[in-house]
Amino acid sequence: MKVGLIRQQDQWPDLPALTAPAKMLLADLALAPALQAMSQDDPYLAEIVPRTLCQPLQTAAAVQYCQAAFQAALQQPSVIQQLYDQVVACQAAAQKVTWGIYTGSVTYQLYSNTQLLQTYLNGINAILKLPLAQMQSANFQAFWQELQTEFAPAKRKEMQQMVNALTATNHDYAYPAQLQQGCLGLIAELQYLPAQSKLAGMVTGWTSRYQTSISDFYIAERDENSDQAAARNLGQAAYSLVVALINTTQELARFFAELRWQAGYLLAVTRLRAALPEATTITFPQIGSPQIQGLQNLTLLLAKAQADAVIGNDFQPQAQPLTLITGANQGGKTVFLRSLGQAQVMAQAGLFVLAQTCHVPLYTQVLTHFKREEDQQMTSGKLVEELQRFAELTAQAQGHELFLMNESFASTNAHEGALINREILTGLIKGGQTVVTVSHLTDLEELLPSTIKAQTLFLRAQREQDGQRTFKILAGMPEVTSYGVDIFNRYFQDVPNGLILSQKDKPR
Repeated sequence: MKVGLIRQQDQWPDLPALTAPAKMLLADLALAPALQAMSQDDPYLAEIVPRTLCQPLQTAAAVQYCQAAFQAALQQPSVIQQLYDQVVACQAAAQKVTWGIYTGSVTYQLYSNTQLLQTYLNGINAILKLPLAQMQSANFQAFWQELQTEFAPAKRKEMQQMVNALTATNHDYAYPAQLQQGCLGLIAELQYLPAQSKLAGMVTGWTSRYQTSISDFYIAERDENSDQAAARNLGQAAYSLVVALINTTQELARFFAELRWQAGYLLAVTRLRAALPEATTITFPQIGSPQIQGLQNLTLLLAKAQADAVIGNDFQPQAQPLTLITGANQGGKTVFLRSLGQAQVMAQAGLFVLAQTCHVPLYTQVLTHFKREEDQQMTSGKLVEELQRFAELTAQAQGHELFLMNESFASTNAHEGALINREILTGLIKGGQTVVTVSHLTDLEELLPSTIKAQTLFLRAQREQDGQRTFKILAGMPEVTSYGVDIFNRYFQDVPNGLILSQKDKPR
C-alpha cells in the first residue's frame, strides 16, 4: 500500500544521507534554528528533515503535489500531530514485539508474528478513527480512500478472526489423506488445520481438495522416533503460515515507516509555521523565471517577535545568470544571499516561502561557497582551502546548479582575489550555471569579460549619507568608496568629548 502524501512515489528508506555539500549548504544558509523549530528535539525528525530538504524536487508537478499536502496540513495541524503520534506509538509497540522475532522455533515465530500483526492492526484501527477525511487536498483524499479500501470493515474483521485463531492456545494439524485405487493410501505432509477460510487460503487451500472428515491417532508414550518425526512435521506445517505472516508484517512495517516519514515531514512544516511571527507573509511559489517580492530571511524571522522587524527585499533578474552584490559591510548582503538560498531550498522541497510573491526556476541542486574562519584543522593555507573546497563543489555539479558565493577567495589580496573570481565566474556562466555572489572586491566588475558583464545583474546594499544601513538591496553598480568613518564612529561613539567624525571631517 502506498502513502503518497508528499511524494507521488514513496521513497523512504531510499532517502540519501546528507552529503558534505548538503551539510555545507545547511550551515552556510544558517538553517540550524529552522531545523530546531521543525524537529523540536525529536531525534527522528532531526534526522529526516534535513535529508528531505536537501533532496530538491525536479519537476513542477512534483512541487505542486507536495505543496497541496502542506497547504492542507497548515489548515489542520492538530490532525497531522495526531497522525504522527499514532504512527510513532504503533512503531514503538511493534518494536517491543519484534525483538528476537526471527529467531527460535517455527512455532515461536508463528506466535511472535501473530502478535506483530495484531499490533499493526491496532495501529490501522487507530488511524482510521482520525478525522483524515476532513483534510482538503487530493493527496489526503487519495490516502484516505486507499485506507478505506485496503482495510475495509469486512477485511479487518476477517484479519482479526485470523489473528484470534492463531493466538488460540491449541492449534489443530492434520495429515491430508486420500484412498487410491487398490486401497492404497496417499498421505500428504502435515498441514495446519485452520478454523477460518482466510487461513486456509493463506496456507495451501488443501481443504478444497480433500474431504475434511478427521480421525485422530496417538503416538505411544515411549515412541521417541515417532514423537520427533511428528515434531519435525509440526514445524514444517507451520512454516508456510509463518512465511505468509512475515510477508504481511513486513509490508505493514514498510507502510508505517513510509507514513512516519511523510507525516513527520508534514508535522515539521506546521511547526515551522507556528514558530514564525503570526503576521509573517508566506506564499507557495510558482515555478518559472526568478521574480521575488518582499523576500524575508527565515532565520531572522524565527528570532523576532514581529514580522515587520525584518526587512524584505526584491529579486528580479532579467534572465541574467550572474548576480553580483556589493556595498557597505553590515548592509545586509549576506543576509539577502542566505534569504535567496533559503527560498530556493524551501521552494524545491514543496514548502512555503517568506515573500509576498515568488517565482523560482528549478535547479539540480543549490551549492554554497562561503568564506570560512581559520581553524586548527586546516592543513594548508586559507586560499588553498578555499580553492580545494570549490573544486569539490564543482565535482558535485550534475546539471543546472545554483551557486551561492559569499566573499569567496577574499583570503588573498584584493587584485588576486578579483582575478580568481573572474576566472571562476566566467567558467561557471559559460558552463550554463546560475551564480549569485557577494563580494567587496570592487575590481571584479572591471575585470569581468564584457560578454559576462552583459549577463550580470548588479545589486548594492543601500547606505544612507549618515552611514545608516537600511538593509535594502537595490540595483546599483559597485562603488569604489571607503566606509572607514562608519567603522570609526561605531567604535568611538561613546568616547567623551565628542570624538566623532562627520562626513565633512573625513580625511582626504
